[in-house]
Amino acid sequence: MEEESGEPAAAPVAMTESPGSITEEEKEEDAVKQLKIEFKEQKEAEKTKVKVLVKNIQVSHQKQLADMKEIITKEVDALKSNKTEKDACIKKEKNTVKQLKNINKTIREQRGIAETKIAEMKQI
Repeated sequence: MEEESGEPAAAPVAMTESPGSITEEEKEEDAVKQLKIEFKEQKEAEKTKVKVLVKNIQVSHQKQLADMKEIITKEVDALKSNKTEKDACIKKEKNTVKQLKNINKTIREQRGIAETKIAEMKQI
């Protein structure tokens, strides 16, 4: 006997099994159900693995960002410190120039006084 689809018809199941026993079809259905359950569990396990990996990557990136921020902060602090030191050095040098100008002014004044005294002594 063939069905309309062109496939041979399933052989009639013999009633040799007791009414409470499981047929081959039921065993196959149970096996398929079990495979589906296992597949679903594997799929869930893979999803969990992916979530863990994503979380690990996020944590790693956050740690890298924190490390970079710390390094940049240290560099900025070092640059600020260098600027402060250079500003202090410039201020000291400006004060030195100011003192030298004052000394130069005093020397010119003393020279002027000395030249005046020499001119007065020549007249005497």
